[in-house]
Amino acid sequence: MQTDTVKTMSQYDLKKMIRDSLVRVYRNELYAKNQNKANRVTTFYVLAQQKFYNNEFREALSLINVAEKTMPTSDVLALKGSIYLGLGSIEEFTNYWRQALTLDSKVPIPPSPAVVEELKRQGLINENLERNF
Repeated sequence: MQTDTVKTMSQYDLKKMIRDSLVRVYRNELYAKNQNKANRVTTFYVLAQQKFYNNEFREALSLINVAEKTMPTSDVLALKGSIYLGLGSIEEFTNYWRQALTLDSKVPIPPSPAVVEELKRQGLINENLERNF
């Protein structure tokens, strides 16, 4: 009877060891993959933001498109919407900001009077800068 318990414990320990090993491998692999994505998104987002604030909207759009293809976060979608406002496309502005606010109702609103006013005019935010839909 005691041998059966030892044998069962050994099988249990072996299974646990294999499971723990697989979890470590996949966790490390997923971490590396996601960390690379996050770094890429951050890099292209920051570059696009710099171009946006310098009124270089075409360049900003190219950069934010790379970030969006990598990981379409609410921040990326919001910046893309703002870039479209700079390019004069209210329809695209509204589309991307609506997506951003749907993903995260608390996505930061940039301190740009033009963006804030257009968000209000399109009915996307209220006077308190909160999502309005």
